[in-house]
Amino acid sequence: MNRAPLRRSILAGLMLSLPVTSAFADVISDWNERAVTLLLAQKLGPPAAERVLAMMHLAMFDATNSVEPRYAPFLTKLHISREVSKEVAAGVAAATVLLASSPEANAPELKQALSNDLQRVPDGPAKEEGIRVGETVAAKILTNRKDDGSAAPDGHRPITTPGVYVPTPSLVVAQWPGVRPFAMNKADQFRPEPPVALSSSEWAHDFNEISKVGRFDSKSRTADQTEAAKFWISIGGDVFYPLARALIAARS
Repeated sequence: MNRAPLRRSILAGLMLSLPVTSAFADVISDWNERAVTLLLAQKLGPPAAERVLAMMHLAMFDATNSVEPRYAPFLTKLHISREVSKEVAAGVAAATVLLASSPEANAPELKQALSNDLQRVPDGPAKEEGIRVGETVAAKILTNRKDDGSAAPDGHRPITTPGVYVPTPSLVVAQWPGVRPFAMNKADQFRPEPPVALSSSEWAHDFNEISKVGRFDSKSRTADQTEAAKFWISIGGDVFYPLARALIAARS
């Protein structure tokens, strides 16, 4: 089955829906968009940026799940005895994580965004309790991730014995394999088996296939394979998250 037309139609639909995302966005999408924009401006690399986004979304999840319990919590489930604004709880949780994870120069912008959101919610117990829930949950997430290994010094030294490969480009966050995962028990929990031997027929077959299909002027690569490769060239948050927000908006 040729999936190229299907993929094109999906992407076209997503792109068409992007301009209306903000009109239908809820607090989760709003803070996702703000966070992605902020992290891109900081030029934070994907591992570090995704760590911040993970903490922010987990804080929003635990905050809203405390107000309206539907799932097992990631870390915290508060027992709330009165009506609480989920929107306030989620927004405060997101802002609290971002404020703690961003340079001080970004604080005024983040605080103003949160203030604008809070002004749209009537004053009262629901709003006050929502603020408390968001701050409490975010604090627990931040404490949980404080010593997760992400701030460890880069111990990589490109010195080794003859015959052992050393990466030629400079490495970014080389200490990241030691960071405590968010969902897995350990980083190598689902690690695949080692590569096949260089002297094996399987290695030779795979190498020849990649050389044949992957070359620029390949005659054996299908149009669908070419389109898929071009689609996955760019995988940054500035590409992925707008598509995710567009899907959320399209499906209400």
